[in-house]
Amino acid sequence: MIREDLYLHAIEFLKQESGIDLGPGREQFLETRLQDLAKKNDFLDVNSLFEALKDNRLPNRIKDDIINSLTTNESYFFRDKKPFALLEKECLPKLIERNRASKTLKIWSAAASNGQEAYSIAITILESFPELESWNLEILATDIDQSVLDYASNGVYSSFEVNRGVEEKVRDKYFTQESGSWRVKDRIKKMIKFTKYNLMDPIPFNQTFDIIFLRNVIIYFDKETKKRVLERFSQKMHQDSYLLLGGAESTQWITDAFQREMAQETTFYRLARPQNILIVDDEPEIAGLIKEILETTYAGAINIDMAYDGQEGFDKCLKKDYSLVITDQFMPKLTGTEMIRKLFEKNGDFKALNFLVVSGYVEDFKTNSPEIDHIYFIEKPFTEERIVRNVNLLLNKNKLCA
Repeated sequence: MIREDLYLHAIEFLKQESGIDLGPGREQFLETRLQDLAKKNDFLDVNSLFEALKDNRLPNRIKDDIINSLTTNESYFFRDKKPFALLEKECLPKLIERNRASKTLKIWSAAASNGQEAYSIAITILESFPELESWNLEILATDIDQSVLDYASNGVYSSFEVNRGVEEKVRDKYFTQESGSWRVKDRIKKMIKFTKYNLMDPIPFNQTFDIIFLRNVIIYFDKETKKRVLERFSQKMHQDSYLLLGGAESTQWITDAFQREMAQETTFYRLARPQNILIVDDEPEIAGLIKEILETTYAGAINIDMAYDGQEGFDKCLKKDYSLVITDQFMPKLTGTEMIRKLFEKNGDFKALNFLVVSGYVEDFKTNSPEIDHIYFIEKPFTEERIVRNVNLLLNKNKLCA
């Protein structure tokens, strides 16, 4: 059994160097995975290997081998299928239209493993949009493990690896059979650049990417590491870029940098756009205080408009989409309830809008208002904490106030 002090040092090493968060109780897993590596490098057992790791006596080659022995390289062509349907039906058509003038397309397959994902992307492109072959098209494929990158760049796969994911007609078009194996044709290989990259490091690539595949990897990270990795990736995207995660992965409750969208029965993520908020209050000092609280809390994540009576609030709602309307009750021209009722009568879609009533007359509002699905109430005088908490809940923000 691995000694406790050596185990704790080893799992901290793994977390720092690869992001893998094993946590307590995985001693048997580590011993099983690493006992052959220990013997291969003339260590008596895994404890001896970890003693050398703790004393900083291991060369980088063996440190890399430890990490590579514990990363999961399971992958296959067109894995889960739906992400590639999304690529074909949603991502590529819109990006082709967007980038038609520049004729450039940049795609990143992060945690590319043995290369099946990157080759599946390339095949999808050539099958559905062969004209992109003449574009400045780059598929970057990265992984922490140089050995799997060497395997991927060689482009030779067993019959089992190819046949469990690739249809026969596609296989015959893009692969060449040789002595029981299948070699990816040069037409596909030249579209992909394989490069070693550790997700724990700053991103060294200067360009932004139109599509990023980061699938089935952050599931092994703790929340802090997920946040750091995702926010780094957000800096390599533009507003129309797509981020694809694994089916069990999400940005929700991790970072505010992304917003979740769906097409072709598949979830994807885009950079979060600032949410529009309208404050309707006939007291400029109150409205200004609420605005100051929100701008301090959500710097850069929201746009705020102001209206100083119910009619002005109504008019602004007709001209712009808002995620949230914060309203007083008694105001000139239209009360808060009259403004909302008028909006509902104008267009039933307004019933999906979020409302936060900040008023000294909350009970009057509740008595006279129409039925509203998404509404919270705050009595005046209010506290900053109550404003932030209720706005968080209505916008489903990630930074919940305690």
